[in-house]
Amino acid sequence: MHLPPDYRVWEDSVRQFQEDLRVAVAQSSALQAEVKIYGREWLANQIKVHVSITNPSDLSFRGGGFFKYISFAPDNIMRDHRKITSYDITELDPGKGEAMFTGMGVGEHYVGPTWDDRSILARGPALVSLKDATRELLLSQGIEQIPMPLRPLPKPYNYDDMCNKLRARGWTATAIQVHNATGFGPKYADVIKAILYDLMPNGSHLYIPDSLWNSPFWGAMLTGAALRGCVVLVVSPALENAPSSGILEMSRANELFTRFVIIQNEIKEEIESAGGLFKTGIYNMDVDVGDVVGKLQILIEGIAQSEVFQRIFPFDSSVVEMVAGMPEFLESQGFEPGYRSDDARKRKPKLHLKSQFFASERAINTIVPMKGWENLVQKYILARAEQIKRREDRVDAKDLRKDLSKETGALIESWGKGLSPQERGEAILYLTIGSQNQDYRSMIMDGEALFVVGRTWAMVAYLDFVSLMAQTTWIHDVQQLEELLPRHRGFWKWLGRYLKLAL
Repeated sequence: MHLPPDYRVWEDSVRQFQEDLRVAVAQSSALQAEVKIYGREWLANQIKVHVSITNPSDLSFRGGGFFKYISFAPDNIMRDHRKITSYDITELDPGKGEAMFTGMGVGEHYVGPTWDDRSILARGPALVSLKDATRELLLSQGIEQIPMPLRPLPKPYNYDDMCNKLRARGWTATAIQVHNATGFGPKYADVIKAILYDLMPNGSHLYIPDSLWNSPFWGAMLTGAALRGCVVLVVSPALENAPSSGILEMSRANELFTRFVIIQNEIKEEIESAGGLFKTGIYNMDVDVGDVVGKLQILIEGIAQSEVFQRIFPFDSSVVEMVAGMPEFLESQGFEPGYRSDDARKRKPKLHLKSQFFASERAINTIVPMKGWENLVQKYILARAEQIKRREDRVDAKDLRKDLSKETGALIESWGKGLSPQERGEAILYLTIGSQNQDYRSMIMDGEALFVVGRTWAMVAYLDFVSLMAQTTWIHDVQQLEELLPRHRGFWKWLGRYLKLAL
């Protein structure tokens, strides 16, 4: 590999990896024995990186199905927006392999100081269908020679026993992964979101942050949830915090959030009479995503100023007191954030996460006020600080998971013992994370992935949502909204509406 002079470090690293691979192949007795039978050409085909380009641009088929008077190739505005990486997933062993579902793309800016994003690392039998989805994608693109690792295999006779052994080791999460196929394919991610928005019982909490908002369809469902008695928190980035800050995208976001502000103010009595709450929030951060001290200070201010924080997050007062002392403690320990790369330019953090949290009233009111959160929250803050401190001293996320899982497990076990069977059945929890935005194209055109975690394991992300919501600017009127997410008029507003399906 030969790269430009500025990327000499990359070139040296890749060459070292290649040399390590050659040594490993040369030392493999099995591979060397097969080379004698099949030859060197077989080896070169066996040990390789294979790249399949799906949904390639094709200008051959033109039409105006979406917009009047405009002729274009509709396939070119439909993209596969899924962001997934996986390895070693197989029907032969439910505990083998892992997959990561995320909204992050591949680029240096995603690991810099300004990209606020999330991923989830998953293991277990729920991932086998990911192998199926990948195979279906390749087949839909006319790729008939499916790579060996993606070909279907029969499950062994003792597959259920293998799953039971994993459960006995603590692999007890309930999870499913669903997809929206590109174009006219099935849209299972839409179905899951619609179910959660429409069927969570009254009193439930729905935390819905996103980077792209332009779909009144989802907005109407969330409004309906609030009128049904749910607590609904919707969050959009301010203009300067938006990853996609084009005029058309921001015009649509402003239009939708203007209606949200009107809804929260004009039908407030109707919502509250049902026991619900609808709050419109704007992510307006001005500190790096890894600046734990700075974010904690904003969080503390948010807790102190928020009139609804105690209702939404009913922690014991000891938790709030502990959080208040953490900035001073971290500063005394010499905490300084470090990043994988620097941004090309100075800018505000970008809200890019595509994750949502759902909890019934029973779950919130029985889990959150428990004693024991103080220690867990403290460990969570310290773990976040460890993860992003000095560049040269990285901490593996898997190690942090091990440190926190024991504490979390003890808290959840204590909670479960204090509930009756009926109360346990009423404690509903869901976490979703993936690539889908709150826009039309994610709903009807693009390929999207959504990983859904149910029951108590969904709480793995709860503290992250608490932090985000406490750092959000809650909007009181349209004027305040337009200061952070400006309104567009005339031609640009019209064009945004006209092209809403493609934004």
